[in-house]
Amino acid sequence: MLQERLNRVVNNHQMTCEHTNHYIYILKGFSKLKDRLSVPVDAFDASHITQKKNMAITYEDALNFKTEIIHSLLDNAYDPWVVDFNFFLDGYLAATDAYPTAIPLNDGFLVTYPPLDWVPDRKTLFVFNQVDPLREFGVTEALDNQERYELLQTLE
Repeated sequence: MLQERLNRVVNNHQMTCEHTNHYIYILKGFSKLKDRLSVPVDAFDASHITQKKNMAITYEDALNFKTEIIHSLLDNAYDPWVVDFNFFLDGYLAATDAYPTAIPLNDGFLVTYPPLDWVPDRKTLFVFNQVDPLREFGVTEALDNQERYELLQTLE
């Protein structure tokens, strides 16, 4: 279900935009899920920037881009989009606490990330409904982050 949802979000974006290549998808909130989920585009490889093909990278890795990489992406007309795994309340599940806010949550941390200055705020693809992200899983009551974590572990 999660994989299908992610595929739908990214594929719909690729197919409905004015061009179908040279997107860089920045996966926000995926660091603890990258072994469970894949994105229907190639993983980011700096040596392929001039090929102008769609690629994906985690938000954490994009935070560490050197200025040269950012300039190369923009000079080659890449269009950056954040794919936002908006499942938790006010944060993202991460493996490390090296961010402005980090609250322990089971085997990870619920964090907030600093912004990526080179990505416009409006260029965000939300994986789940922004008003009620759990509705599609049949959840009608409000869940705290611990309950959301437990639900996430049951989803495929």
